[in-house]
Amino acid sequence: MAKYINRIPDAYKSGIKVIISLSDDDLSNVIKVFKESSVVLNVREFNQKLTDKIDFLQPLEAKNLVDALGSLYELRLELDISSEEFVDEIVSAIIEDTEKPLELLPDNFDKFKERLFQLLNIESLSLRTKAANLIVDNQIIFRDAKLISDIRPIFGTDVEDLPIGTVLVHTLKIDYIENEFPKNFHIALDDKDVEKLITLLKRTQLKAESLRKLVKSVGLSNYEVE
Repeated sequence: MAKYINRIPDAYKSGIKVIISLSDDDLSNVIKVFKESSVVLNVREFNQKLTDKIDFLQPLEAKNLVDALGSLYELRLELDISSEEFVDEIVSAIIEDTEKPLELLPDNFDKFKERLFQLLNIESLSLRTKAANLIVDNQIIFRDAKLISDIRPIFGTDVEDLPIGTVLVHTLKIDYIENEFPKNFHIALDDKDVEKLITLLKRTQLKAESLRKLVKSVGLSNYEVE
């Protein structure tokens, strides 16, 4: 009986069906593609690159397989259990799913478990998942930013007269994710504030480059969102 996984999300059942139906040759080729892939932390870009390389399957099959496998890697990391225990959990969840059961015959369970175990022990996928998890392991995660500049008029005593002057105002919009929910806020800036931000960002770039050199000097790999 499954202890950690109540059911397999419908969105990933198609991918699991692909794993079940793969020929032995296709399975070997899929594993080869995964093992030879470089680590890209941007999940959409990474998944798309993998999907494009699995051109010996139908595009939708390849996409479903990659999406499901990526989700399984993230779930295993979250549960922090061994590959063997995780595979048993997946199989138990499949067996216990009576609403939308997968077509998995009892005599195929061992073969499916072996396949899943192989697919869940690929270093490039494991590294990408762990590295990406470290980056996003914060309550608030930056998504995007936009800086809008506008001129605001200053009116005199009689508002029917033309403005007597203007002020230049910058508005910085920050889009972020907090506890998995997208949010945003706006900050008013003047020219001095903009200069301060530019200085801070340039300094951060220099520090980042120094840290990359340090990491490289001790023989470690550095993974970044591309």
